[in-house]
Amino acid sequence: MLNHNDNGVATVEAVVELIDTTHATTVVLHGDYSNSSVDDGNNDHSTGGGFEALVVLHATRWLPSLLDSLLRGAGQVMFLNSIFSGLLVAVALVAGKTWVGLLGLLGGFVATVTATVAGVQLEGAAMLHEGLLSYNGVLVGCAFAVFLNDGRPWEGGSVVATVVGASFSSMVSLALKAMHPKTPSWTWGFNIVAIPVLLFVRPFDVTNTATAVGQQVNTNTTLLNATPVPTTSTPPMEAVHFLHAIVSGMSQIFVLDSVVAGGLLIAACFVFSPCLAATGVLGSAIGTLTALIACNADQVGLVAGLHGYNPALTALAVAVFFVPTGQALVLGLGGAIATSVLSAGASAAFGGAFSSPVLTMPFCVVASFCFYLGSIDVIPGLRIAPTPHSPEGNFKFRRAG
Repeated sequence: MLNHNDNGVATVEAVVELIDTTHATTVVLHGDYSNSSVDDGNNDHSTGGGFEALVVLHATRWLPSLLDSLLRGAGQVMFLNSIFSGLLVAVALVAGKTWVGLLGLLGGFVATVTATVAGVQLEGAAMLHEGLLSYNGVLVGCAFAVFLNDGRPWEGGSVVATVVGASFSSMVSLALKAMHPKTPSWTWGFNIVAIPVLLFVRPFDVTNTATAVGQQVNTNTTLLNATPVPTTSTPPMEAVHFLHAIVSGMSQIFVLDSVVAGGLLIAACFVFSPCLAATGVLGSAIGTLTALIACNADQVGLVAGLHGYNPALTALAVAVFFVPTGQALVLGLGGAIATSVLSAGASAAFGGAFSSPVLTMPFCVVASFCFYLGSIDVIPGLRIAPTPHSPEGNFKFRRAG
């Protein structure tokens, strides 16, 4: 897929156009894990600096290329390497909460520009185009919009923190890729940048802030307009609350509690892969049920989707990176359950000790373990897809091996 011209410079223009029209038959997701046609982890596909490499990708369309990378980055948070899905994600963020959406997009833009100006090598330029150097920046912007300055919109401090944090996130992504070229980096870059800041700010400290409810609970949602939720131990959850929890679980991936944003995010997944959309919804539902039944979780947090977003990400990761088999299905279901339990325990411990959220750390831990199980090849039928894409895209690998 990488071709060399007479001067020995690798070009990927043909691949770029193919990705735009087919949603990436050869896709790089959360860590540049793919077959050797893109990168075998050993070949040196280097040219000069990052700007030169970017020009190789889009010789005369620098601004459209930047927009392309930004939109792909927005989608890559949920493993969607598609400008169309990324556009729906961007719309979902702004529709969910304008301030969060704008800072999220600013974070993605800053991360993209930082990687370009820093001068990434060709391998990094490919990551840049695929949105792999900007998706962590999107999450940094969303988190800082919610947790800094009591979540007040249009605060300059949140903007400055987003610019600085997002720029660091792209460099962290490159460093993680260099250290572990064959392992997806998930959202480690986001957590590495954002958590130290939040540990300092302590957003859940009720003595310093008025926003101390889990992650992001939208007080204008149907939660407060519907029948009040009982507060006794493991009470029954009404159907409307459960549906709200599932959809909000999808939006909480971007630190939002919004059924509108959640619905648009599900649509973004559906555009890329209907099976992936169903997987995300199922992961959020399993996480919510597990937290309700096994963890005796508070229903305010349940309905707000706080126990659905990490399991949804784990389920999405397994669906994208594994060949769809019965063993992979069990791994995805078990991974979502494990993520929910870990998230509930870590949130209680972390929030109590440090007055700070755990963000997507539970997802990163469980997804890393799931990927490790697939990489050591000890469970028959559990195989990592050579070119991760989607359940539909990975199905062809069932016949191989």
